[in-house]
Amino acid sequence: MSVFVLGVYGLCNTETVPFTSENHQYMTSTTTTMQHQSHHLISSLANSPKFTFSDPDYNNDYDPEKCERDRFFDPWRVPTTKAAANLIEDIIKQIDSYEVQYGMRGRARQKRHSENHELAVSAIACDMLHYIFSGETNGAAISRSKRLNTVKSRYKPEFIGKTLPDILDTMAAGPLSIIRQEIGYEDWSASRHQITKIYPGEGLFVLMDKHNIKPKDIRCRPQRECIVLKSTKNGYWDNSVPIEYPDTDRTHAYRAELQIINEWIAGGRIEYHPAQKENETQVDLSDRYLRRIFTRNRFDSGGRLFGGFWQNLKRRYRKGIMIEGEPAWEMDYRQIAPRILYSIAGAKPKQSDIYAIPQFAGHPSEKNYREGFKKLLNTLLFIEKPISRKPKGTARTLPPGQCVTELADMLRDNHPDISPYFESGIGHHLQFLESEILIDVMIKLMEKGIVALPLHDAVMVPKSRIPEANTIMRNTFFHHTGLNIDLSIKEAGTE
Repeated sequence: MSVFVLGVYGLCNTETVPFTSENHQYMTSTTTTMQHQSHHLISSLANSPKFTFSDPDYNNDYDPEKCERDRFFDPWRVPTTKAAANLIEDIIKQIDSYEVQYGMRGRARQKRHSENHELAVSAIACDMLHYIFSGETNGAAISRSKRLNTVKSRYKPEFIGKTLPDILDTMAAGPLSIIRQEIGYEDWSASRHQITKIYPGEGLFVLMDKHNIKPKDIRCRPQRECIVLKSTKNGYWDNSVPIEYPDTDRTHAYRAELQIINEWIAGGRIEYHPAQKENETQVDLSDRYLRRIFTRNRFDSGGRLFGGFWQNLKRRYRKGIMIEGEPAWEMDYRQIAPRILYSIAGAKPKQSDIYAIPQFAGHPSEKNYREGFKKLLNTLLFIEKPISRKPKGTARTLPPGQCVTELADMLRDNHPDISPYFESGIGHHLQFLESEILIDVMIKLMEKGIVALPLHDAVMVPKSRIPEANTIMRNTFFHHTGLNIDLSIKEAGTE
């Protein structure tokens, strides 16, 4: 029996690429080519009177693609210390004894099957340990579907297979009680069926005490795939899911540059000293792995970076993040999506605050209305049919007594250069162009030796590196769009 303990590791399913002068030269060349392609896309769209996507399956929901919120089983957690490895070994021995006692196996598992079995048990146990340390209570969703678990996929580990339901049942068996599970069921009266959920069992708590397990004893290892392509949603209630795709020079380049970024962040000195003591156990500093998620079955849609413990923290809890021994500061592009759109339109914004409506200047609710018009403008960029209702959450932030078409017309009047792109679905492509800018920023910061943590259209950097990062972010945006842009700079965790 062998229990695997995580040591030094790479960061993608491909061979780890160290940050050397040779591959740096390759990545610089690749990045320059992709920048040129991105700029070419902007230029080619500038002469189009109204941008529309050719994919007829694009839906008309009002919200941009969001990262999934449900807490799913994470199969990428592993033991990193002798204590954690001993705990996993105890569980495997208990399972072996249970199977012998109840005559569940007629013969020993083949070597490959035995390794996959042990890896699956380890992953379940480690994720449940993390669940305990994180103070979670709502369970971890996990599929028992043999059809789904046996499908070969770039997104799942090889040890997840048809035997997973049997492993779950054994770990949940009374004499062991390593986990507790609530079996999923179909509910046709609800918007979705209930997937199986697992929870830590009493047996796991006993073993935790026996081996004195601490949060540092487990950590995340890299997922197999860092470039994710998600399907098109077929309606508001539909969920987009990761889909397979053939690799091309383009996806290889995306993966290579993100691998280098992940490697750089993994080696950075990042600490967390929580401002609120009760949040201390919710941070896994080993969780630094970023994925780039493309949406709507296209590699020019979405493309934002997801992952990393800092992205899952509520804003107020980011105040405790330290990078290279210094407090982290957030540097955020202001109004990046409409400014990229102005670049596509071949124009410059006529007002410094794109979301401000001059008609309400000096109004007591001016600041509140700005937030409403900000959401309305972004909605107009993502929908693909005439707007018919106010965006969700704007009932109190948009002026009362006026219908949504009248409010949208105010935005059209204030922004005639970009209004032809409203209600065209261009927002998803703007996210892609934004992500290209952020990837370029991350690489340039790395070249200057600056460890940065990305937050979609922002980065967190050590306080002392703000001047350098400020120059890089402004110059990079200008290089991609030909326009200037302001930044919001503030201590992480502050409003």
